[in-house]
Amino acid sequence: MHDARHTAATMLLVLKVPLPAVMEIMGWSDASIAKRYMHVPSEFLAAIAAQVGDLVWVDPTEDDDGSVGSLVPA
Repeated sequence: MHDARHTAATMLLVLKVPLPAVMEIMGWSDASIAKRYMHVPSEFLAAIAAQVGDLVWVDPTEDDDGSVGSLVPA
């Protein structure tokens, strides 16, 4: 039963349920309990890293539509 609480809390995280709603569903009165039960899946971490990488390492020659353009303003 204990493992099921960890799974349920993690699935609510994956579903992006707001913390106040998670607390209500799980019966928690203190948000710090979430730290014990909600586990960030490695797939989430990889996706976040890719998103950050896309923002930081933007190709300056690529246009919004994905085609390669000129660095010289028109």
